[in-house]
Amino acid sequence: FFQAEDGIRDYKVTGVQTCALPILEELMTDVRVKEEELRLRVEENQKLENEVSRLKEECNTYKGRCSNLQRDI
Repeated sequence: FFQAEDGIRDYKVTGVQTCALPILEELMTDVRVKEEELRLRVEENQKLENEVSRLKEECNTYKGRCSNLQRDI
């Protein structure tokens, strides 16, 4: 609610007027959209981090195999 002390008043009405505007609903919709976007980004980051970890393990496995081969030669 906004108080109409600084706003337009009807000359027939006395006292402080309030006006309910649909601002909160619009803001909540924006917040929900931003939360969903953030959730999707977090999920994507987790997938990428998992893939990086997998690739590091794979590289370390190959490095180990290569160093064993060089010692055998």
